[in-house]
Amino acid sequence: MLCDWRRQRDKGLIAVDRKRWRTPTQSEVRENVDLKRQAANLTKELAATRMVVDVQKNVSALLGIALESAEPENTP
Repeated sequence: MLCDWRRQRDKGLIAVDRKRWRTPTQSEVRENVDLKRQAANLTKELAATRMVVDVQKNVSALLGIALESAEPENTP
């Protein structure tokens, strides 16, 4: 059964999606590496930004300064 299918596939009698089995091109591999590096850098930057925001909250709480809410006010 499988042998018959393979023979038919090899003769071109059965359409097979070869794109699913292809290996990535060099440019795709390079782009993937670049995107992973960029994601790692953005993750580090986000962590640093969150730390700065936390410090600002703590300083404002110590000084008694009221912070504005990030949420927009509902004014009819």
